[in-house]
Amino acid sequence: MINPPIIIFFFIVLFANAIEVIAGFGSVILAITFGAYFFSIQQLVSILVPLNLLLGMMVIFKYYREINFKQLFKRILLGTGLGMPIGIYLFNYAPSEIIKPMLGFLVLVLAAYELWAAYRLKEKPTPLVSWKAWLFLFSGGIVQGLYASGGPLVVYYSVREFENKSEMRSTLTALWLILNLVLLVSLLSSGKIDSESMKITCFMIPAVLLGFVVGDKLHHRVSEKSFRIFAYVLLLIAGTGLLVSKG
Repeated sequence: MINPPIIIFFFIVLFANAIEVIAGFGSVILAITFGAYFFSIQQLVSILVPLNLLLGMMVIFKYYREINFKQLFKRILLGTGLGMPIGIYLFNYAPSEIIKPMLGFLVLVLAAYELWAAYRLKEKPTPLVSWKAWLFLFSGGIVQGLYASGGPLVVYYSVREFENKSEMRSTLTALWLILNLVLLVSLLSSGKIDSESMKITCFMIPAVLLGFVVGDKLHHRVSEKSFRIFAYVLLLIAGTGLLVSKG
């Protein structure tokens, strides 16, 4: 018999995946934020990484022409790839009681500032200076290795760099696909993906498929300005989740 937490988590995964298809990020961080009421963080990462790979393959299969390969390979992947091994090491050996609240606070401050700026200035934010851009990408890689949720920091960089929301979505989806393949190997080799986590993962596959359909329809109905505001609101939610969640 399927227990109520699994049913609730199914709809959490559906919602989170729809959000990722709209924005290019958010499925893992949102699912971890709300799923932490039912599972530990390590369990959630083991369940969600394979699901995010499935979602990424579907988006890329349909929208690979929109990927900005120059931005992906010359900057974003390089910066996050350098930070990710550190995050994987911390995931395996370091407690998260200090790291997670610090990240949550940083994300909240960034998102709140950008929402305020968007309201007051009503203009697209300018690109980050080079050292700040690399810092956000490197830090995003560390967080990706820790929680498979480097999205907030990478999105802060990406919202300032990409002119087109569809290009941003497809490029970030390609990034998560590559990074999560590496993370999947690490989870398998460390034994963190087991038969129990795979059972839950398989049960959540329909939620990913439904989330893709819903998110893809909504993505084309959101204006560029609304998309940027929506991305920063997601950052606020993600930062709050990192501050208050346990495990």
